[in-house]
Amino acid sequence: MIIKGNLNEAKAELLRLKDIFGRDLYIEIMDHGLTDQGLANPGLIKLGKEFDVPIVATNDCHYINADDHIAHAGDITPVPGPIGLGAGQHWVGPHQASAGRVQLPAL
Repeated sequence: MIIKGNLNEAKAELLRLKDIFGRDLYIEIMDHGLTDQGLANPGLIKLGKEFDVPIVATNDCHYINADDHIAHAGDITPVPGPIGLGAGQHWVGPHQASAGRVQLPAL
């Protein structure tokens, strides 16, 4: 909604969710250098501040050890054949992940 410029629609959805979850509602943001995330994150932060919903910055993590990508790929690959990291996918270690990109103003 936000990346399409529908901030009022996003506000209405956030208020609907806040009515359902109350103080157990959080807004999750990620930054993997994707254009849509760069467009959405500032709006999500703005909504979180406006409606007193905490922001949680996370990273997209599917496995702990580099070799675990084989089992993970097998879980998400519905057809037989060679498995491995797909285009644009890569394994990063904890030091790379913690060096993250999310630049947040003081909330």
